[in-house]
Amino acid sequence: MAAHELTPRRRGPGLPPPTPASPPQPGAAARRVGPARARPGPASSTGADPLERFVHLLDSQFRIPVLGVRFGIDPILGLIPGVGDLVGSLLGLAVLTQARREGASAATLARMAGNLLIDLALGAVPLVGDVADAWYKANRRNLRLLQDDRARRGRT
Repeated sequence: MAAHELTPRRRGPGLPPPTPASPPQPGAAARRVGPARARPGPASSTGADPLERFVHLLDSQFRIPVLGVRFGIDPILGLIPGVGDLVGSLLGLAVLTQARREGASAATLARMAGNLLIDLALGAVPLVGDVADAWYKANRRNLRLLQDDRARRGRT
């Protein structure tokens, strides 16, 4: 930079002095200053419902960038021989337990249990089952069943 670019400009006679920035006018769009806010993940993963956050952790927390495939800790646990799928299914029982506490219908509870059993059976197949476990997302399905049941009962 040249030296003349670093010196402040002088104001000539008859020009008004610089004025401070005026406050925004009502109705004018305010400009946000600061870091951008994080965008919520798919299916409102950052919602206020702790059960939604838990299901997101189990089924959709991570993303493979090139493929766009989402998976959670449930298929990762399935990689542990012997007990991984069982632990994932036990964690999945939290959604079923919450549905029972809220008074979900017997049909909804049966479908949710069926989803967990399918997830457990898929995960029992070595390696291929882990990929299927990441695809099936039993916990996400069970959360959707619970939300539908809540809507039918008039409770959100």
